[in-house]
Amino acid sequence: MIKIKSISKSFVNKKSVVKVLDDINLEVDSGDIYGILGLSGAGKTTLLRIISGLEKPDVGEVIIDGININDIIGKNLRNFKKNIGVVFQGINLLMQKNVYDNIAFPLEIDRASKDVIDSRVKELCNLVGIMDKIDLYPAQLSGGQCQRVAIARALACNPKVLLLDEVTSALDPFTTKQVLNLLKEINTRLNVTIIIITHDIKVAKSICNHIAVVEGGKIIEKGTIEEVTRNPQSDFCKILFAGDE
Repeated sequence: MIKIKSISKSFVNKKSVVKVLDDINLEVDSGDIYGILGLSGAGKTTLLRIISGLEKPDVGEVIIDGININDIIGKNLRNFKKNIGVVFQGINLLMQKNVYDNIAFPLEIDRASKDVIDSRVKELCNLVGIMDKIDLYPAQLSGGQCQRVAIARALACNPKVLLLDEVTSALDPFTTKQVLNLLKEINTRLNVTIIIITHDIKVAKSICNHIAVVEGGKIIEKGTIEEVTRNPQSDFCKILFAGDE
């Protein structure tokens, strides 16, 4: 269970203070696939960074399995972060390393043995369908294959939660469908809780069980995907979902 309680976050630029998130409250059940939908600049990525522990909120709490991540420091925080896998929009693969070494990287940081690393990397390559690409470098892969590597790397340390930021935004429709099907399989087989950030209504509808719509740093609607998309209450969502069937 993930509880996001009264999260607010502002950034200061040269001219003003910009409030990016304003009193965000969410609950995500273990094993769920939860979508956070909104336009560019709505605050979605900042929220993901806060959930992952990469950014601290000005106000509020992120509680994962009963633990407030704001209260964890030092080595304990590093250990706890292994429970959270993140795939950012830019993928951020290490271009000088091949597929094997990219996936192995988090395990090397965790000082796993060579045998453990080898077994886990091959297990994940089979899971995401890139065993035949294991010796190739990112420049030799397609966009969809790079995403599979990034997902495998995020799963390397057996996280309980997988956070995904616009993972299909640069992919064609066919590859998008393949990646989303892979995520559904991972959710089912590994019981990993998935939170996916997206601006794409079709992506949200094809994979998410629940959804929150963010606009101007606020959650304006949340609920099951059917409730929110079929019977929107706010003017923004009525426009957003109009004619989407």
